Amino acid sequence: MEVRPATEGDWDGITAVAELVGQGGEGGGGDRRYLRHVMGVGRLGVAVASGDVVGYVASRQVGAADMLCDLFVHADHRGRGVGRALLACAWGDAPHRQTFSSLDPSALPLYVRSGMTPRWPLLYLSGDVGTLPRAEGLTVSGVEAATASSVEEQLTGVDREADYRYWSARPSGTSLVVTRRGEPVAAGAVGGEGRGFGVSHLYAATGDAEPLLAVLGWLSGRAVVTVPGPHPAVPALIGAGWRNEYTDIYLATDEALIDADRLCPHPGLA
Repeated sequence: MEVRPATEGDWDGITAVAELVGQGGEGGGGDRRYLRHVMGVGRLGVAVASGDVVGYVASRQVGAADMLCDLFVHADHRGRGVGRALLACAWGDAPHRQTFSSLDPSALPLYVRSGMTPRWPLLYLSGDVGTLPRAEGLTVSGVEAATASSVEEQLTGVDREADYRYWSARPSGTSLVVTRRGEPVAAGAVGGEGRGFGVSHLYAATGDAEPLLAVLGWLSGRAVVTVPGPHPAVPALIGAGWRNEYTDIYLATDEALIDADRLCPHPGLA
């Protein structure tokens, strides 16, 4: 087995593995736009055996954290150290690591052994935006990706313009800024198709529920949002009848790598 950086020539092999593990859709290993984006902002690696891709890994830097975006191994090659080899390809000796782990029983042990600690659940909440309480005094405006990125950079010091361009290019996608009396208090993006439409990413200046409620209230119909379990908007969403469709587990070497009160993360890009 060889583990190495991926090239575009590996994309068909990555897609084949992705489809076998249910990751063939938008934002997964079967999505060429996603693979191109990850290769642009981070690293994409493959495990190859007998000329075939049998696993792949994606990672990138987000602020101080080295984030694991994806790690999937063909079922026929699990239990042979492929996952550990792909992690080494993705991270090397990076000290600050984070990821959102699925509930697959093999995922959590691998990540804990790599030095990360489970911190909180990431909830995939969905519901009718019309059931939510209104956020008073906030204005949501659709903006160019560069504008939203600039606002988030003012709040975090991290330039995420490439990510905002990616999120804005999703079906029905747009970047946005939330203001209070003309002052920016949050930046984010929405997009997606069908039952996958909702908040792609949102970062707020303060740890309260109102910016997220304002963004959801700006939408119409049904939406989905990934929310950290400790996020202050969770009680309002659950209280309005929103349902948790899925759960990831956030793991990190350092508790402070993500502010769970302020960020609604994109699970693959944070």
